[in-house]
Amino acid sequence: MIRTLSLLVLLICSFFSFAQVKDTGIEQLMNRRMMSEAEIEYNAIVLLPRLHHEKKTDTFNAVLAYWQKNCSVYEPLFSMSVLNAIRNGTFSELIQWDELMHYRTPLFAVDTNVYRNNVLSFLKQYRTASHGKLDADLVDSWGRKEYPIFRDYNNFYIYLREVANEILQSHKPLKPIEDYLVRFYSNPDSTLFSELDQPRYANTLLHDRYQQAVRHDKDIHGAGWGVCGGYWLGDRQLSLIGPQPFMGVHFGGRSEKVLFDTRFDIRFGASDKTYFVLKDDSLYASNECWGLYAGADLGFKIFRAGRSELDVLGGFGYDMMSLLAVEDETRKAKDESTSVSKIAESANASVGFSYKFFLSNSYRGGKRRFTYVALQPTYNFVHYKNDGGTSLAGNTFMIRLIFGGYSHDYTSHPFLN
Repeated sequence: MIRTLSLLVLLICSFFSFAQVKDTGIEQLMNRRMMSEAEIEYNAIVLLPRLHHEKKTDTFNAVLAYWQKNCSVYEPLFSMSVLNAIRNGTFSELIQWDELMHYRTPLFAVDTNVYRNNVLSFLKQYRTASHGKLDADLVDSWGRKEYPIFRDYNNFYIYLREVANEILQSHKPLKPIEDYLVRFYSNPDSTLFSELDQPRYANTLLHDRYQQAVRHDKDIHGAGWGVCGGYWLGDRQLSLIGPQPFMGVHFGGRSEKVLFDTRFDIRFGASDKTYFVLKDDSLYASNECWGLYAGADLGFKIFRAGRSELDVLGGFGYDMMSLLAVEDETRKAKDESTSVSKIAESANASVGFSYKFFLSNSYRGGKRRFTYVALQPTYNFVHYKNDGGTSLAGNTFMIRLIFGGYSHDYTSHPFLN
């Protein structure tokens, strides 16, 4: 019995001993390696600073060339390649990938298209990483924060700053774009982006990309809204009604060049002159003329200069005007309602223009917001029918004074913040 119990205890202890084998032991067993891009990059960022400090230039160049040849271009490789090329006098924004294959020593191993499309985002990523804030994807890919990789990457970004400072302290003659990049890598301050507006960087890809980003950032687009007030005025026979005040709202949106709005207006007031309306074989005198409009406008920007913008507009909608609303006591004898009303309905096609003056350009709650005032005159083609009564033939003018705005999410180019 004692022997049986001893064997049972031995088996249980063996089981728990096997279950408690540490991950490190398993990792030692898994000694076959396929060099992934992540492994190559990690080894490179550890080796290059040491080789540089040990002045082993040939080995340094061989490791960097291997990294460039076998890995996609991400920010660490981009930053190292830029600084090394400037240090060696081989930097060019116009380098082509096939040209790189003719050299044994590493040049600026980034294709022109990669550089053009990514240079600003890479600089922004460097700015974040060099301040000790490694990318969340990197954290996720390696898992544990205590893993030495984070210390090694932080040391690598310290090294990149050292390289940039060495170049600056060497007083080596630099082209304007090289000087800019070295200063950025030495002290990645976001305010340096605005410096790219200077003429000394004209005709460089970095300047062009910055200008494209700024243009996109300054584009006025997104969801739109507005409130308005104004006057409605008929021509020909319709002019007898006189000017009518109205108020309205619109909602819509725009791209940089195309505008679209849905519009709702209400007119109120009385006619200047009395007109006659035929209803149920009775002729009534009236000066009732409130009205409604609901429609859509399509506009195109003609030009913008500074805060001013001129747009051409076209619209189509439904227009209604109340012609009659009276109490007729004589209808009681006929057992009919004493309330008598009549409306005139018409399609409304309009053309016009809008002059906008932009008041503000602000950032709130992750959105860029523009506000403006606008003067918007339109000519409206309508056809009100008043059969048997005073002719209301004619079209209308409307002039609106608008206060409105546009807003869009501001996340496309956070490096400009």
